[in-house]
Amino acid sequence: MPDIATHADCLQFTSGGSEVVSLDAVGVLDGVRVLQAAGSNGPGMGRLIGSEDGNRLAWQAPGSSAAGPSVEASADGSYLLEDGDNPDAFLRVQVYADYRPDGADAARVYLGDVYENAVSNDDVTAGEASAGDVTTWTLTLENAGNTVLSQLRVWVDSAISRIEISDDGASWVSPTSEAAALVLPDLAVGGTDTLHIRRTVAASTSSDPSELAHLHYSFHGI
Repeated sequence: MPDIATHADCLQFTSGGSEVVSLDAVGVLDGVRVLQAAGSNGPGMGRLIGSEDGNRLAWQAPGSSAAGPSVEASADGSYLLEDGDNPDAFLRVQVYADYRPDGADAARVYLGDVYENAVSNDDVTAGEASAGDVTTWTLTLENAGNTVLSQLRVWVDSAISRIEISDDGASWVSPTSEAAALVLPDLAVGGTDTLHIRRTVAASTSSDPSELAHLHYSFHGI
């Protein structure tokens, strides 16, 4: 089976044993299933492109000017498809070769935001918003790649004011830039670490079920 863990997706986030999904994908090619759409894609309409011989796939993210490199995907397995403008805007797909048609094909793939996916944890009721609410939970960071991940940094989107993060569950910070980010230990191949998250909703604030809480991260994998 092809190795799915390359530089773009070797750091994976899980909650309760399941990989955290930030974008839902609607629209696929025959014999192809989207496993993960990187948050860097953003919401919108992208294109999944099959080659003339039916053995190669490429991805063009929403708003991108070009599809990424065509990837050999003629056998059953998982494959990483990167956008032409931004390799961090990737799709990880599962291919079922027996169901791939001969000849070129393409599909529009709509990516939509996912709410309550373990980053913002759950919605806040009007009653909780009125009384105030503090919730903590954890994400597991896993190195699914082939090299040690170093200089691992995590920070909170600057538009979000209620999220704090911690590497020990005791000391909480809310950095809003890579320069000020929380620095986590290096991750060996197959290694894991825990990221603690705390959300504080002040008393008498309004409840908004359509608000997103974004986390950002960076790392070196060479």
